[in-house]
Amino acid sequence: MTQSVLIRVSGPWADAAAISLAVAKTNQGYVVSQGALQHAIRSTKLPLSTITDTQTIAQVQGPAGSVDALLETVSAVNCLLDAGGQSVHIDACDRTHSEQQWRDLSLRTDESRLLDVFVNFGGSSDENCSFGMHTLGLRDVVVDDETEREYAVILMKAFLYYVYLDDPAPSGHATFRTGPHDPVYQQLPVPCATFNSDDPRFNPIGMWQLRRI
Repeated sequence: MTQSVLIRVSGPWADAAAISLAVAKTNQGYVVSQGALQHAIRSTKLPLSTITDTQTIAQVQGPAGSVDALLETVSAVNCLLDAGGQSVHIDACDRTHSEQQWRDLSLRTDESRLLDVFVNFGGSSDENCSFGMHTLGLRDVVVDDETEREYAVILMKAFLYYVYLDDPAPSGHATFRTGPHDPVYQQLPVPCATFNSDDPRFNPIGMWQLRRI
């Protein structure tokens, strides 16, 4: 199944024609044509639409599901920011970055930079979870014990970095801990039950459930 991610870039443009003109002026090889943001050299074609209300928003449907796919999407969003975009909202993780936040995160060179762009954390009194890892083609994580929120986020971030770098097989027998004196958690592959299947935060690949031993 081909994955994609919907990203909304707000800007000062008057309409779709203004976006098209501004994109062409960036001289990055992108043009807006036939309802898509296209790159002449890389032959990429990302569906593009606009919403005009109190401000104009460019909606781009970018490729996702792997690092290479997301980098293609990041490049397109960078072009829209160079064309005057002011903020970036990612539906898959329900997260908004200012122009400067997006540039600071997306232009980093460390391996984990895409996690800080495309992944978010939330929770309730019953569980803490991540959402957005499906944009990288990986499972999200859920911690369903009474772990304090502050530690839960530290735990989930550390676990997701491990998943991102190693992509462990979903055996159900592995364990994880953040340090030699920290609690040990069993990592169990489970379906995504945190969001409905029509929610952009829903992870069709599933989740890792961290269960304290």
